[in-house]
Order: sequence, then C-alpha cells, then structure tokens
Amino acid sequence: CRYLEAGIRRLDAGTQTIELANGGTEKWEVLSLSRNSIPCDARVPGATEFSLPIRPMARAREIVPAIERAQQAFDGREIRIAVMGAAGRGFETACALRARLRRDGTSATVMLVDGESHLLPDRQPAARALADRVLRRLNIAAALGAPGADLSRRGLRPNSGAIIPADVVVWTIGNAPAPALTDSGLALDERGF
Repeated sequence: CRYLEAGIRRLDAGTQTIELANGGTEKWEVLSLSRNSIPCDARVPGATEFSLPIRPMARAREIVPAIERAQQAFDGREIRIAVMGAAGRGFETACALRARLRRDGTSATVMLVDGESHLLPDRQPAARALADRVLRRLNIAAALGAPGADLSRRGLRPNSGAIIPADVVVWTIGNAPAPALTDSGLALDERGF
C-alpha cells in the first residue's frame, strides 16, 4: 500500500491509471480516493471564482488573509462577509468568524445566506430557536429562503434578483463531484459521485 498526495487530472477505470496534475501517471489495482468531491458546487455560476470554501483545510486557511485584504482595500468602511449555508457548518463558521473579527478589532458585518427557509434546517425547532438567539446576540444577520442564483465580485444574487453585497464569501454548503470522476468509467450515482 502506498499513500500519494496529488491532484488528479484524469482517472481511467478501464486502464486502471490516474493522470496526476503534475503530469505523472500512476497505475493501480485497488484505489481509495480520500476526496472525490469539490467543496463548492461548480454548478452555481461564480461559486468557484468568488468564494472561499471551508473545506479542504488548505483552502479554509485563505479566509482570514482574504478578510485582511478586504479590510485594507476598503479602509474606512465596514467590510461585508457572507457565509453561504445555514446548516451546522455555516452556523459554526459565522460564529467563529465573528469571534475572530472581534478579537482582531475588525469592523465587519457577517451574514448567513441560504435557500433554506430555516436556520439549522436538519435540527429540531428548539435547536433552531437557540441558534437564532445566538446569531442575534452576536449580531450576525441571516438571509434565508432565497436560493442563490450566482456570485460575482459585487456579492451574491439570489433568485429574487436583489444583490447581497459581500466583500468576502465563505462557502460551507454542498459538494460537487470531482471533475476527474465524470469520464472515469467508475460506477457513479445519480449526482455523479
């Protein structure tokens, strides 16, 4: 067994080969992929270009420097941070960002955005109510019930058409299958995983 950390450009189940991002090729008999998805849903226009995914951790480390760059670029005005996703990961991320911003003395608004009509949609009403109180106490806004149509440098545009301005967008929802899986010859489910 050998562990190899590398980006995959193409995977071919028929020849049992992987073409790596660095140009190399590897043969395999048994293959275990630890990442078969990308953290941003690339089907949402602008998601991969204008947001920072919370996963993988290497990308999440880009969030604080992006906030610092926005703070320098918009010196004198409060920066706007949108966290895409009102489930547990988005809720935790928004709360953690608020704590970090307060610690650093950064003036910023934080808003949770999701097409779901409720905060923590997979939790019981009592948990949702508690989370809602936490957001109010931390001064974190929520824009729920309007699915996002696209992202741009200006911010998020829900299907309603009104732009939600954002200087930094943190993406915590959804996964899309890794592009290398599409024509790999592997058995895939209806979503492409």
